[in-house]
Amino acid sequence: MFTLDCSTRSQALLSLSSGFGCSVMELKKVLLSLDLEQIYETDHSIMIDSRQYLREYVCRELGIPGEFTTAYWFHGTRTSADNTFENGLLALNQTESLVMDMLVNLAPDAEVKEKLQAWNFHAGVPDHLFRTRTRDKMHWGPYGHLVREVHLHARKLWQHDYVRLPELVEDVCNAYKKNMGRILQDIILRY
Repeated sequence: MFTLDCSTRSQALLSLSSGFGCSVMELKKVLLSLDLEQIYETDHSIMIDSRQYLREYVCRELGIPGEFTTAYWFHGTRTSADNTFENGLLALNQTESLVMDMLVNLAPDAEVKEKLQAWNFHAGVPDHLFRTRTRDKMHWGPYGHLVREVHLHARKLWQHDYVRLPELVEDVCNAYKKNMGRILQDIILRY
């Protein structure tokens, strides 16, 4: 039994090698011994995805890994500097009013403040994604990634960049631009 820790590349290799009961060098050698891209380009008969293929290959070479008892999950978000996460990570449905209150307080002028305040009720922002996220439990999370680097390279991986701007904040900014013709993202990103 081991802890799955993918906080860095070296830590991921260390914890995975521990799970497989081999050295980091042995694990690297196995991982580097196949070219998944080449395999999938030349063998169209493979009926499993590349992750499954890789897992099966590594298990054939190194054996079945031990069970992990714990795993580090990484939740990328942007928050106020004084947030101590006293209540842990909150699900999206628990943050809707907090996000709206924060945006009302960050409003650059009375007009923006008034418009945002008018939207400050459950699913009150006139944006399809905002309403979907706040009404549908499937979107509430909190969700995380096993690999910390996902948050540092989100755009390259076609992921939402939670560290740059949380989804609900982005949805409010998009709604404001569409309905009021004014861009708020640049103002929000200063904080």
